[in-house]
Amino acid sequence: MKKYILAGILFLISSSSFAGYTAPSPIKGIYIGKDGMVRFNVEMIAEGTCDFYNYRFAFDGSTPGGKSMLSLLLSAKIANKDVNVWYNPSTTPGTINGEGCTLSTLAQVTNIGLR
Repeated sequence: MKKYILAGILFLISSSSFAGYTAPSPIKGIYIGKDGMVRFNVEMIAEGTCDFYNYRFAFDGSTPGGKSMLSLLLSAKIANKDVNVWYNPSTTPGTINGEGCTLSTLAQVTNIGLR
C-alpha cells in the first residue's frame, strides 16, 4: 500500500512541475475550428508556448469540460475581463508557424479562470 501512495505522490509532483500558468490577462483572439478545437491567445506571452498565427493555447471544445471553458472564455471576452490560463506547455516552445509550431503543438489548456 505504501508503494502505491508513494507512486501517487511522485506522479502528482512530477505532473504539476510541467504545468504552466498565466497571470490575469485580456483575451486577444479566439478561433473555433469545425473539428471542435478552440485556439486562443491572451495578451501576456506565456512561458513554454509557441505561436501559431497568433494563437498559443488550444483545447477540445466538444467535450463537456471544453464546452464549459469555451463558455467562460467567450463570456470573459464579451465582458472585457481578464482570464487566468493553466496549461501543459507546447512541445515546440519558442517557435512560430513554419518553424515548428503547428496546431498540434500548441500549449494544451487544462483550466481557465475568471476574476
